[in-house]
Amino acid sequence: MAKHNKDIDTEKKFELKKVWQFLKKLFQKVWHRVGNFEYRKFVKKLWQKIKDIKQKLKKNKTIGKILRIFGNSGKIIITVAVTFLFFYYFIGSAVVENIDIKTKYKGDTSKTPTFETARTMSFLIKREIDEKMWTPNLPLVFPAYALDNMPNFQRGMIAAVRDVSSALVEFSKNNETQAKAAEKAYKLLSYSPDVWLMSKKGVFNLAPSSNSQYRKAAKELRVFSAKGIFVPYESDLKTLLEKMKKGLLKATQKSEKRQREHSADWFDTKADDLFYYNKGYAFSLAQIAEILAADYKEILLKYDLYEPWTHLVADLTRCAEMRTHMVRNGKTDAVFSANHLLAQNYFMLKAVLTIEELLKNLAKAENANQI
Repeated sequence: MAKHNKDIDTEKKFELKKVWQFLKKLFQKVWHRVGNFEYRKFVKKLWQKIKDIKQKLKKNKTIGKILRIFGNSGKIIITVAVTFLFFYYFIGSAVVENIDIKTKYKGDTSKTPTFETARTMSFLIKREIDEKMWTPNLPLVFPAYALDNMPNFQRGMIAAVRDVSSALVEFSKNNETQAKAAEKAYKLLSYSPDVWLMSKKGVFNLAPSSNSQYRKAAKELRVFSAKGIFVPYESDLKTLLEKMKKGLLKATQKSEKRQREHSADWFDTKADDLFYYNKGYAFSLAQIAEILAADYKEILLKYDLYEPWTHLVADLTRCAEMRTHMVRNGKTDAVFSANHLLAQNYFMLKAVLTIEELLKNLAKAENANQI
């Protein structure tokens, strides 16, 4: 009888060993097929931490006895847990990630009495909040928590809409409803992008989510567009251009500072954050600038500004469309190391120069009219 039980135990151990070997081979196959360096690096560090914890636990006599009792079963449990987490975050985040630079606003760009640009801004917000998933505020339980590029892209998009909305507050002929709507929209868009349920000021302070605040901002922008007859004024166009210029300069200065301080680093882990933030910022501005051309068509044609305006849209679009598998912040004089932040800055600074040209020409035309 004892011999029979011994044979059963040996058979169980053999089966557990087979399961362990199968999982190990499966994990190795997945490991070699994963092309994303950042995920591989993350999993490698995680696996090393698990090994370190296991070693520390073994030194404890009581826990060491438990681990010896479980033997191969413990290995299987750990492997299954790590494999599950790996697939949960890797596959889950891959499904969620959607850096979309193709879906654009398809509104009425013909001459209308409403301010179509405000509707474009509302569309850009709703696109990220409702049609996709707002990722900058997701907690650890969501697989999209592991994402890095898409959250920064979305932050950049909202920042651009916020900067342009600050110009709407200063429009010269806003009625009372529009003035209130513009102020509310700007205030709501200035809300932190990473609030889910809790305020950043304290663990137990409940706060409205970023999603809900931005959704309200989109509604206010539609109110701004609907509750007034739009008349294109040169002063308002100048205000819009000034805000766009200020935002772009701020982005390029931050990017330039990163290049200056970290281009010598072997691997700059924060360069991709800036790259995708600027990508989102440029994408939003490109969409807004394209619809602004329709709203202010009369002024652009009157002062022969249509050609430089198309250059502005083209430079912003090219900045948004820049693609790379790995963002590098290499030395500017290096032969084999790219600097994607520098290349991105080129297009943003070109857009700044075009805006300055547009503002200069508007000022000249204004002075000529006064004479």
